[in-house]
Amino acid sequence: MSLPVDQYVLRSEKSVALTTPQFSTYLLSVLKKNAQLGPNDAAQIDGDTGKTLSHQQFLEQTVRTVNGLRALGLLPGDAVSMFTRNQTYTFTTATAMYIAGLLQHPGYAYLEPELVAEQLRVIKPRVVFTEAFALERVRAAIKVSRLKLKSSM
Repeated sequence: MSLPVDQYVLRSEKSVALTTPQFSTYLLSVLKKNAQLGPNDAAQIDGDTGKTLSHQQFLEQTVRTVNGLRALGLLPGDAVSMFTRNQTYTFTTATAMYIAGLLQHPGYAYLEPELVAEQLRVIKPRVVFTEAFALERVRAAIKVSRLKLKSSM
């Protein structure tokens, strides 16, 4: 299937993301269908902990995150950095970003703050998501990068 590029590609200064309102609608419809067909079936299993996330939980967390991203004033094409490990909430957040039409930067937080800051300077995210293991390193990087963020979570 051939896609007209001007309708399906959002561009940022240095990033390109394949997304459209139609793709967002499609992705959300798949999540809803899965939740309807097997609401308690596992949508995701954390390999380290064995914790599961059902299709219904995945849908609910994704929709809450989309609403939160919109409440922050993020618009399609805005960049967002994520400094997280592969946890269940990482995938609901990433899915929400696709639905919202955001450009995702999966940052690598194990580097020194100066190198994390360089990632931030290149991507220029409006929001940064992180978790406890990387919080201080990412805070230091944000300070070093002198970026003006909409929010960091």
